[in-house]
Amino acid sequence: MVYLIFSCITVIVGFVIIGFLLVQSYINALYSYAIYFSLAVVNILFLKLSFFQAFYELVLNMSIFPFYPLIRALGMFSDRPIFRPFKNEEFQVKLSEIQLVDVSDFAPVLIISKYGDTFQKKAGIRLIVELIKEEKIDINQSIQLLKELQKDQHPDVVMYASDAMTELDNYFLQKIEESKDRIDDPDYLKKYGSYADYYIKSGLVSGIIKDNLLKNVISVFEKRLEKLSFRFDIVDVYLTLIETSGRNPLEPAIRFKEILATQPMLEKTILYSIKYNRLDVTKRLMKEFFDKGFSPEHPSLKFLLENQ
Repeated sequence: MVYLIFSCITVIVGFVIIGFLLVQSYINALYSYAIYFSLAVVNILFLKLSFFQAFYELVLNMSIFPFYPLIRALGMFSDRPIFRPFKNEEFQVKLSEIQLVDVSDFAPVLIISKYGDTFQKKAGIRLIVELIKEEKIDINQSIQLLKELQKDQHPDVVMYASDAMTELDNYFLQKIEESKDRIDDPDYLKKYGSYADYYIKSGLVSGIIKDNLLKNVISVFEKRLEKLSFRFDIVDVYLTLIETSGRNPLEPAIRFKEILATQPMLEKTILYSIKYNRLDVTKRLMKEFFDKGFSPEHPSLKFLLENQ
């Protein structure tokens, strides 16, 4: 109610400004506009918004002059307010409900988030955040969709998408720091590399910060791989990081294959040789694969061999 009273006063001051302008009393109009601006700031402080949201509100106060404060106040008393800040507890998805979700399930999320109504878009944003955190959805597609939703026509959706991007940025940084503190444990070393790679590929970080992060993570792995070369999961993350950095991971994969003579390592190396068009290496590795009597386990290799 206090907010409504302040909003009404702000609108009245706005009309006073118009009155002064009509009688060409510009000095009084300037003083009145200063009062209007101050009241608009006070109104925004009542809402307890983030800096970005407060700036957005201030722009609306100045552009939809002098009616916006009253429109904003009346919106707070309606069933569906003009803007409601993004809250983590809204649209919470139980993990048990998304256990079967994988990359192929992105299509329905994409359709709802792009073409649904405002409520459906906000629910889609919440679901995307949860799926990204659980690594159950393609992060590049998801981040790109969130960026598109930041340009949505509805301010609620824009704010939800912006807050989701901020939440994901903080989430990845927190996970990277948590695992970095325990990298002497191989399992946390793997998490450190995985979260860093996931964060880098998300597009949330770029430029020198991205390059330095990737360089530091690869350096950490290289210092520890001599003692952990028997761990395929650690080697796999390292090779992924090498590829993310723009380097060809085939040669390192071949070296590790000689040390780690397991089927998963051999399959990984075969796939790299195919991807980087080293057919001579592919032929040699495939001969080794069949000589050892292996049957393909990696889905991609299984698909390739079954369609020969």
